Amino acid sequence: MHMEKVKEEQLSEKEVAAIVIPEVENSKKDKLKKIIVATKNFLFKDWKKDLKKIQFLLVVIFYAAIVLGIVSFFTGNLFGWKTDVFINKVSYKTYSHIAPNFSFKYPSYFGVDNGEGKNYGTSYLAGLKLDSDSRTGCDIRLNGAGLNFKKSDDEIKKALIAEVSKGAKDFNLLNAKRIKVNGEDAFSLEFAFTDPIGGKVRLNQILTGHNNNFYLFICGTGEYQYKYFEKDFQSFIDSFKWN
Repeated sequence: MHMEKVKEEQLSEKEVAAIVIPEVENSKKDKLKKIIVATKNFLFKDWKKDLKKIQFLLVVIFYAAIVLGIVSFFTGNLFGWKTDVFINKVSYKTYSHIAPNFSFKYPSYFGVDNGEGKNYGTSYLAGLKLDSDSRTGCDIRLNGAGLNFKKSDDEIKKALIAEVSKGAKDFNLLNAKRIKVNGEDAFSLEFAFTDPIGGKVRLNQILTGHNNNFYLFICGTGEYQYKYFEKDFQSFIDSFKWN
């Protein structure tokens, strides 16, 4: 009987041990799992969030730099300052023409064609051309006929449109208004069209007169880049003077 009681006691101790040990092991496993999860979160979860933030900022900076570079390179001309990637003072030059006598200012990244090469016909007097693209710039030409500025703006506009739209594919009038060029009456007609090789072109054509002679100013470039040079074209017109 005594031995049986001892066995029962021993069995009960084993049973207790069998119950207690799994609890201890489970507790250790839970702690280990928590440590592993915390480690993963620290190494991967937070790291991925930071990486995404860094990637997003890099993308934003990259595109902002491209946009700023393009826009400022072409348009950044405020009070004579060119706000390109490095802020520089725009350098202007003055061109003077003889017979007829006139002058105008132009940015140094343009060049002047004084007509000596006769590259643009007998009516061509002078003009400015972008150094990297001679199709971008302004011309001054003699014109065979002038405008009757006693007529209304609408009458002048219709007469000019009828003339310039002949043979112009996809002609699109953008603006028409009466202006002054160095104190002389003038009329500006802005329009776009498709050239023979399929390119989109935008021009500002200005007709004016001086000392009983008539003149045609033409400023233009491709339609999509026109806005980048519009201030340069306007600066050329504003600086023009009869000497």
